[in-house]
Amino acid sequence: MANLKPKTLSAGSVIRIVASCSPFSKPDFLKGVRLLESWGFKAKYQKNIFSKDKNNPYLAGSDQRRASELITALEDKGCDAILFARGGYGSMRLLPYLDKISIPKKQKLIIGYSDITCLLNYFEQRFKWNVFYG
Repeated sequence: MANLKPKTLSAGSVIRIVASCSPFSKPDFLKGVRLLESWGFKAKYQKNIFSKDKNNPYLAGSDQRRASELITALEDKGCDAILFARGGYGSMRLLPYLDKISIPKKQKLIIGYSDITCLLNYFEQRFKWNVFYG
């Protein structure tokens, strides 16, 4: 079976930003959101995206929080793309959560880098989606 191709993004496309790895600077993040919006995209993210795991400062919240955020983005029918806020450590810990969901009906553009590579490979292999390292 050939990989599915995502639709091209255009003004008005919804990009959900998720944090599946390490925490990051809120001012830098908001600067990036404003840039996406200046290009005509609608940026969405959960309010708890700035979470930090109390027991592991290298994670943007608990595994369950990060997995729930990613699954919500995958299942959001109005979402056209998922952009990972950053790489870092922790995305591999989300794979067991993803095995429990059904393959989303709507193909999304997926963009991430660094530790996100394991998720990119997962989406390509399980969902047959084209993914982008960037």
